[in-house]
Amino acid sequence: MRSLAHILSFVLLLSLVACSSPLEPAPELVELPTTTLTFAGSGAGTVILRHVLAPFEREYGIRLEFLVSSGGQPALRGAQAGEFDVAVLLTDNPAGISRPGLTLINLAKDPVVFLRHADLPISGLSSEQLRAIYLGSVTNWAELGGPNLPIVVLTRNEDDAATRILRHHLFGTGAWPPMAIVFSRSADLREAVQRTPGSIGFDSYGAAMINGMAEQVLTVDELHPGALAQAGYPLPPRRLVLAYPTAQREALAPLLTYVQSEAARHALALQGLVPNE
Repeated sequence: MRSLAHILSFVLLLSLVACSSPLEPAPELVELPTTTLTFAGSGAGTVILRHVLAPFEREYGIRLEFLVSSGGQPALRGAQAGEFDVAVLLTDNPAGISRPGLTLINLAKDPVVFLRHADLPISGLSSEQLRAIYLGSVTNWAELGGPNLPIVVLTRNEDDAATRILRHHLFGTGAWPPMAIVFSRSADLREAVQRTPGSIGFDSYGAAMINGMAEQVLTVDELHPGALAQAGYPLPPRRLVLAYPTAQREALAPLLTYVQSEAARHALALQGLVPNE
């Protein structure tokens, strides 16, 4: 009985095929390879680059992967060793970061800015006031015309490019106040500014803008960092620089073309950076 049932089933299947109209063969599904480009380096720099490259990622279908912040020097070594495709830096010394086998692209100037907690009713400070805050001679906002609230000083590690700029042009070599909180990552400092009443810190203007902190940016000597484009802002900027293995220029050509395009320059300018000519 079982063999007969099998025969009848086979006959029925043949009759159904014979009565049906011819069908097109099903297309073979082919999984297209996914191209991934990896970036590492400055935390604030990768925030800016991720924002600028969002249209590129959509248009070209290339997956962009931004690794956890490793800092500029480790990123340069990683790019040299082929651990990732592109190193991202915010540097105060572009001439000092050249490495054998790497090509540099200097994209834009990024102002160093001071940020205050959102509830603090202060829009700007003078250079002298900032120096007094960061060297500990002023400890309460009431001393600067603000509320009776302790000043919480947030700063970066000494090898950070923004710290070096501020040391050279504003703070000198004096020690931070005893209660100052030192951060090794810009993202952590920005979060602390958001969460800590009475706080003040410094960071990348571009990263602050992208993270919705434009209203918390302080003027310095009554000049806004947007004045950097007119050479008015008193603090020198960092430079947003990409470094990639020279041998990979052809493979990276679509990316390299895009980051130097008018679309990328416009995106950088919208976030407060000054694109290179």
